Amino acid sequence: MINPFINSHRRLRSGWWIAIFFVVLAALLFPLLLFSRGEGASPPIWQQALVVIIASLICQALRRGPLAELTGRPDFSWFKGFIIGAGLGAALMLAPATLLWATGQAHFSLNAGGAILLLPHSHSSPPLPSPKKCSFVASSFNACSTA
Repeated sequence: MINPFINSHRRLRSGWWIAIFFVVLAALLFPLLLFSRGEGASPPIWQQALVVIIASLICQALRRGPLAELTGRPDFSWFKGFIIGAGLGAALMLAPATLLWATGQAHFSLNAGGAILLLPHSHSSPPLPSPKKCSFVASSFNACSTA
């Protein structure tokens, strides 16, 4: 009979590790969110990324696995894979944006506030376009529908 928890190598199955990761992530993220909400702001992206990294390290320590399982070995093939992955990720974002722009479904413009809006607790944000016209509004870049 197949054990739903343990695999043939007498280790916890990967699906359970995914569940454990989400529990650890929630346990770390919940206090951060509560603290941030108390100050009336959301946690900056670097704090969220740090929580994900810490949760990953905790789970890897619980698995008693080497760190290279998470990061890969930093050699030329790792760097090459990183560049290829970043390029493919950029292409996946640029392809639909280019299609929307080319068909006239969206126009793009820089936000008047610029990169300063990426900083936490920026109170000098300019007014954003009307939500009725914009399907996507980022911190320093707006993509608005022409309809």
